[in-house]
Parts: sequence; C-alpha cells; structure tokens
Amino acid sequence: MNRQLGSIRARNLTFAQDQQPSKADMIKEVMGKYGVPTIVGDQHLYYIYRKGSIMSVGGKYKEATALEAIDKPLDPRAAVKLNGDTVRGSCVAVVKRAQTKAKEPIAMLIEAKGANCDGVLSVQLVPGTPADRVGIAQFTLLDVKQLVSAAAIDSAALGAGPNEGPMPRSSAPKL
Repeated sequence: MNRQLGSIRARNLTFAQDQQPSKADMIKEVMGKYGVPTIVGDQHLYYIYRKGSIMSVGGKYKEATALEAIDKPLDPRAAVKLNGDTVRGSCVAVVKRAQTKAKEPIAMLIEAKGANCDGVLSVQLVPGTPADRVGIAQFTLLDVKQLVSAAAIDSAALGAGPNEGPMPRSSAPKL
C-alpha cells in the first residue's frame, strides 16, 4: 500500500508467510541501503536528517546492535540528545503522529514546527510468524521542513482572502 499526504510518503511491504525475511536480513538490507540509523527501538529504525545529513546521537549501530535494539523501547537518553541544545520537540513524535490513522493536521503541524530536524525516515518492522520474521515493513518519509513551509503558504493565502469578489455559485445537476 502506498500513501501520500503532502510531505508524508509511506509504503508498506507485506510479505507472504512463506516469504517473510528474518529481522536480521531485513535490518541488513535497510542499513545497506540507507546507512547507520540515528536511533533504533520500538520496532523502528529512525533516520533523522538535519542540514542535509543523518544525525547521530553517539550510538553507532551495527547490524548486530540494531537487531538487539529493535524490539526494545527507544533509549530515552538518545531521544533527549535528538532534541539538542534548543530543547525543541521530538522528530520521532512527529513521524509517529504522521503514521497514526487518525491524523490531526493541526497537531502534526504544531509538532513539526517544534521538531529539531528537517526530515525523518522511519522503517518499522512488524513481526511476522514466527516473531523473528518480518511480516510487514513500513517505510515512512516525513519532510518536516516542507510540511511547515506548506502550512505557512496556505496560511498566507487564506489571510489574503478572495481577490476577485465572491466565488461563483453553482447548482447541483438535476437528475
């Protein structure tokens, strides 16, 4: 399934039960393509971008350490480091809100404005059967800067109001 909403792009890869890759193989594939993740946990590999490159919080994940961390909760110390000296909001929280089914655009925008990053790639590995396999791999890319920029443009356009009088009225077709 592919989803696209403005600055959010998502793709799900669902594997048939007899073709589910191991978590180790999937982590190897993801890290081979995208590099070392910023933070790993809660079944996610997060790649957090700021100023054109992937941020580091001091933990250099290798495939084995990423495999160990994938099913554990996110390290709160690493998450705090992501906020930086500005004590701004969490990029992980922004992408988690974007992944929920009940997206609230205003809430997403508030979190995006406070986020201390330019973008986030989240790769969620949903366990399959057995649990050491991957049933679904969900890739979500959130362009935080574009989300905030688009909202500013929309706000300016709404503030300008209609420039050519009232909108034309139309009637519903008669059936």
